[in-house]
Amino acid sequence: MKKCTGAVISWLIQQQAITEEDREIYTYAVDNMVFLLIPLAMVLVIGGIIHTIRQGIVMIIPFMLLRKFSGG
Repeated sequence: MKKCTGAVISWLIQQQAITEEDREIYTYAVDNMVFLLIPLAMVLVIGGIIHTIRQGIVMIIPFMLLRKFSGG
């Protein structure tokens, strides 16, 4: 995980989208984005397999919001 995050941040620095001084901030942001998208991706894959994507998304959104606003 850290290797992938580091590669993304290094690419952004190489493309001059961010500066080297902002590396830690963007590393934290990319980590949070990945941890936000992993449950959604899992629901889409599992829902696609069992043909219940819509129900899976409706079920996972409250848990994602609860996790975001409860600090965990």
